[in-house]
Amino acid sequence: MSGTYRLDGQLYPVNPISTVWVSPEIVGTSGNGVPIFSPVRQCELQFPIMEVAEWLWFQTKFEQGTLHDAVLPAPYDQILTQYTGVSILSLDQEKTDIREWVFDGAMVLANINLGATGAW
Repeated sequence: MSGTYRLDGQLYPVNPISTVWVSPEIVGTSGNGVPIFSPVRQCELQFPIMEVAEWLWFQTKFEQGTLHDAVLPAPYDQILTQYTGVSILSLDQEKTDIREWVFDGAMVLANINLGATGAW
């Protein structure tokens, strides 16, 4: 899905190599005992080696501390979907070397509301 992930209308400078949706939280049960899942989810993104300049794009978005619009593949069918009100919960990197590369970057997006389609 090269060039498809977006944050606030801008393409990611580097697409993730892994997109994992965190299992939904059970918020209750129906009258017949069927679990009711929260429509709000988190998504963990893992990135390949990237230049520091590319990493700074993500870091700037994280440091804004605001809510974002994000385009991600939906957890249930992988169709690219725009979600609003998304927060960047964390942004981590394993290491940066002297040649200006960032290794093993990761970003967790939170507050992703799947609405009525969020069962899985």
